[in-house]
Amino acid sequence: MGAIELHKTILHKIDDSRRSMFWKGSAQSKGGDCQVAWDLACAGRHEGGLGVRDLQTQNTCLLLGLLHKVVTRADSPWVRWIHQQYAPFQTGFKTSPSYSNCWNTIARLLPVYQEWRRDFLLV
Repeated sequence: MGAIELHKTILHKIDDSRRSMFWKGSAQSKGGDCQVAWDLACAGRHEGGLGVRDLQTQNTCLLLGLLHKVVTRADSPWVRWIHQQYAPFQTGFKTSPSYSNCWNTIARLLPVYQEWRRDFLLV
C-alpha cells in the first residue's frame, strides 16, 4: 500500500471486510447491519464522523510521501536508486511503459504534490 497504488476493487473488498468487522464483528454483513454510511464513518471526528481511515486517501498519501522523499532527495538507498534509474529531474518526472508501474504511479502524482506544496508549504 505504501509503494504501489491499490486497485479500487481491492480497496472495496478490504473496506467490505472492515465494515463487516466494525459493525457486526464478523466476516460478512449486510447493508442493514451498518449504523451509518461508510463515507460518514470515514469522515474525521471533527466533521461528525467516526475517524475510520479512507484507504484510497491513505494509499495516495503514502505514495505522496515517497514522491516527497524523491523531490527532497532524502538520504536513503531507495531515493539514490530512483535518481540513478530514472533521473527524474532530467526527464521531468515522465512516465513510460518501460518504467516500473511503481514509478509511473508516483510520477503521475507530481501535480498533486506540487499543489500541496504550493498550498500548504507556501513554496
